[in-house]
This record gives sequence, structure tokens and C-alpha cells, in this order.
Amino acid sequence: MTSEALHEAEINCPYCDTPFTVFLDLDEGSLTNIIDCERCCQPIQVRQQVDPASGELDGLDIGQDDDVL
Repeated sequence: MTSEALHEAEINCPYCDTPFTVFLDLDEGSLTNIIDCERCCQPIQVRQQVDPASGELDGLDIGQDDDVL
């Protein structure tokens, strides 16, 4: 993981609406991860879409654990 590939994103928990920062590793490409909310500890789906040509973040979707993203 290189520092250029880390992307800082501000998101809100889909359960309790608490804002917090996540760090995305763009070297991993497009993928879906599950993280826990820092406040309510609920599982959050974080789907990152990375442009394969540029390596830049194309999109970011946030949802509850059982949402279809």
C-alpha cells in the first residue's frame, strides 16, 4: 500500500448518522468491505469503485449490512 493510494473519505453511518472518516486503499481496486460504526458498532458496507485506467476513486457507496449495493 502506498500513501498515494490511500484516499480519505468522510461518511455517515446509515444506522445512527454519525459522521466519521474512513481510509480507502485504492491499490486494492474496486471492492466491498464491511466496517463497524465508531459510535453504534453496526456493520456498514463500504463499496469503492476505482477506475482501472487512472487508479482514481470513481464512486463510493455506503449501506447497511443487509443492503444490496
